[in-house]
Amino acid sequence: MCLSIFQHILSGSIKMLTSSIKSLLRLDYDTYSRTTSGKYSLKRDLDHTSVKVFDKRKEKKNIDDMAVMLLIDTSGSMHGEKIKLAKDTAVILAESFASLKIPCYIMGFTADTAGCDVLHNHYVTWTNNKAERKSLVKLNANANNDDGYSIRFATQILKKKKAEHKLLFVISDGAPACMRYHATDGVKDTSLAIIEAKKVSDILGIGIGIHHCKELKKMYQGRFIDVQDINELTSAVCRQLKNILRKWL
Repeated sequence: MCLSIFQHILSGSIKMLTSSIKSLLRLDYDTYSRTTSGKYSLKRDLDHTSVKVFDKRKEKKNIDDMAVMLLIDTSGSMHGEKIKLAKDTAVILAESFASLKIPCYIMGFTADTAGCDVLHNHYVTWTNNKAERKSLVKLNANANNDDGYSIRFATQILKKKKAEHKLLFVISDGAPACMRYHATDGVKDTSLAIIEAKKVSDILGIGIGIHHCKELKKMYQGRFIDVQDINELTSAVCRQLKNILRKWL
């Protein structure tokens, strides 16, 4: 299926997410804070509820000076509907951020069956042009996954990108699994990689086609959403983005 067909099928979701993010970025964040100095507030003084009877305007911050990276688990367990959902998610995010002129980088990760080599496919770079977005239709699922290594690799790419704010999305369907590590070792290493990544960017885990994955929730803690179908994506991402943007203020 070519990109234009994907765009047509997903056009409603793309427009909705683009509009929602645009609204979040346009919110008037020049707010007043209660202080003990500044502009006198008669109403607050008469309320007798606080000694802070002055208003002080907060300076607006450049929350739209941001760079976004999407890291996608393309291991064998992501076959079928999961990889299709991941592909749809990638197209929606890439098209939305391109419309908003926000730099977006998309990379898939897998590992060979021996677990010795981690493979990264760079589908969309910071230019996020139409030719690159066409390559998203080639996303497929095979072999294993080394989440920890790939999150660290993605973090280094983000670290080199000049932007005041940075956000890393990680799409996966469960715990890390390869010959090098698996089960609890994989979860521990990935959890450490996420903690390290948070020093460079905010991070949001997106669980694809799973129900109540304890490993993913443990690794990403509060920054995690579980998406069962594409209709859930926009509202779930926007809820998390709203919280992240507030943090950037």
